[in-house]
Amino acid sequence: MSNPILKITMVGPSGVGKTSLLAAMYKELERELSEFGATFVPDARTQPAITARRNELQLLGSSTNLDVSQIVSIEGTQDKREYDFILSVKLKNSRTEKLEVRFIDMPGGWYKGDARADTELAESNVSIWIVDATALMEQPEEETGIGRYHTIINDPETIYNAYQRAFEETHTDHCIVMCLVRAESYVRENRQYEMYQKLSKSYAPLLHQLKRQTPSLETVEACYVETVGSVVFQMFKREKNEQFPRATFRKVQGRTYSPSGCAKPLRSVIAYVLQQSLLAKIVEVNEMVENIGIAIEHVKDADTFWNNFWEIWGIETNLAKRIRDYNELESKHDELVNIGEGLQHVLEKIMENKKPSDYFTFNL
Repeated sequence: MSNPILKITMVGPSGVGKTSLLAAMYKELERELSEFGATFVPDARTQPAITARRNELQLLGSSTNLDVSQIVSIEGTQDKREYDFILSVKLKNSRTEKLEVRFIDMPGGWYKGDARADTELAESNVSIWIVDATALMEQPEEETGIGRYHTIINDPETIYNAYQRAFEETHTDHCIVMCLVRAESYVRENRQYEMYQKLSKSYAPLLHQLKRQTPSLETVEACYVETVGSVVFQMFKREKNEQFPRATFRKVQGRTYSPSGCAKPLRSVIAYVLQQSLLAKIVEVNEMVENIGIAIEHVKDADTFWNNFWEIWGIETNLAKRIRDYNELESKHDELVNIGEGLQHVLEKIMENKKPSDYFTFNL
């Protein structure tokens, strides 16, 4: 009854802040889960990397220096990185059910046709498609209203093509959660609806095309996060050695590191993971019920006289074996039901905290 590793791919161009988002959001969800008896913690290999990135963000967000342009200068991923977390759910019998969740962060350049990115996407259960809100919103083009640098920074066509290649020969269920990062300025100005409008205008046509190829992709949820919270957008600038312009940020006086809403994308992801795990347990329970029915018939069909005869001589009989098999099946069935109830409890609690107003849903 071991569980498979549940894979989540962090999708986005280079430097968009995939690892920074993971570092900010897991801590917020960890606190939420602990309220109803579940934990979500990085393993020993992942802990140092995530803690270092979170400390880096905290230092930048709490700095007294008003110019925190270096917040976008944290080096992007140069090779594939895997971050493993353990989701533990307490059960009624004082045991815990553990689900291993692996986040995969790949270099943005891999999405330009590298088969490794296509394979990782095809094999993942969920993906978080990360979009830089500043590129989407700032310096809007007169014709489209979309930010001037959106195409070159967020590169939506390249990411879409990677999804298309990944899903070309696979028809398994896949959940996409879109996440707008660096949204601090627009939240302060109450421009969340405008962000979603521009996101929909830019991405809905691509998602509709992807839906035609992948019928199991029913809906895509989108949300925004404030990864640092204490900064606002300042300007785009490009250094001589840089290919693309970078957003720079200004520290808000009197504010310290205060990420907000970072649990939203992870909440959707964990809800999906729990739903899939619960469905798998339901299938196992149904199979177990069938096997129990077969075991009962075997017990009924056994020849009681000869089984009693051999038992006198201390020899395990066919009947005894079948009764033992039946008892083992009953025990496994009860354990599966217990696990299912534990997963269901955590899922219900997460869904209670998953407010519809926090998300924009693409109806495909």
